[in-house]
Amino acid sequence: MKKSKLIKRFCLYCKKEFYTYPSQNCKFCSRSCSGEAKAKIIPSLINLNKNLSYVLGVLCGDGYLSKDKKSTCEIGLRTIDKDFALTFKSNLQKTFDLYPVIKIIPPSIHKIRGKLYKCKKQFKVIIFSKRIYNSLLKFDAIGKFKTKIWRVPKEITNSKNEKIIGMFLRGFLDSEATPREYCIEIASSNKKGLNDIKYLLSKLGIRRFYFYKDWKNVWKLIISGKDNLFLIYQKIGFTIERKQKVLKNSVEYRCKIRNFKKSDYWDAIKFRMSGYTYREISDMLKINTDTVRGWCKRGNMPYDIQRQIEIEGI
Repeated sequence: MKKSKLIKRFCLYCKKEFYTYPSQNCKFCSRSCSGEAKAKIIPSLINLNKNLSYVLGVLCGDGYLSKDKKSTCEIGLRTIDKDFALTFKSNLQKTFDLYPVIKIIPPSIHKIRGKLYKCKKQFKVIIFSKRIYNSLLKFDAIGKFKTKIWRVPKEITNSKNEKIIGMFLRGFLDSEATPREYCIEIASSNKKGLNDIKYLLSKLGIRRFYFYKDWKNVWKLIISGKDNLFLIYQKIGFTIERKQKVLKNSVEYRCKIRNFKKSDYWDAIKFRMSGYTYREISDMLKINTDTVRGWCKRGNMPYDIQRQIEIEGI
């Protein structure tokens, strides 16, 4: 029998090249490198950085921690967006200096409650490590990053670093947010967790929220207003390209809309009380007739004017 040829590989720990047989799944050049890699110290809770913050944000969203009966610990993410999967993998790798694996799950059809559902191609990022599992679990010891009981880690809530808060929110928004033309919608079945997210957003200067529960018993946090959308675009943003594109178009569209002054609103009210018609007020102030009618008849005060009144006073 012919002997198989040796192939060249690179050690995952010391990065040196070594030779082995194709049938042997060797990842390290020696036992010492293998032992040192397994005993490598995982960053402690004190070393909170932007990469770790992003990972924690994803775990509060679509990411997961799991441990089976054989005590096999798994950290992973399952998504339809390749750029999201690559970013999560990159941040895991930079934080813990280990190499997660990306698996491609082909499209399939599933039958749920008698109905057929088409599933798109998905990308699954996984890494098996008990040390990383235990290290991440310390950030949410009570909720364990489970869907209905997760909470934002205290290290993030108490942080004064806007970049760390922004990276955590980016990881969460990549998972749970849907940008629309006039707002951003964040959905979760965990009300307390969403309240924590609302607090973090307020620390970045985002103030306008609408909180409600839909017919599927899912809590939704709506963020609207030109200033708020611009702050999210500037300080948080999305890793997923399709979501970032929608947010960018929304911000650009909102910036083109005319900003009304406080004096415009009060002048329209005074002219109407003096007996002028909506068309006459529109011609004098050079404002759309429907806008004037909304101000005078229905009392629709623009958000920009509300903000001016809050800051400067009437």
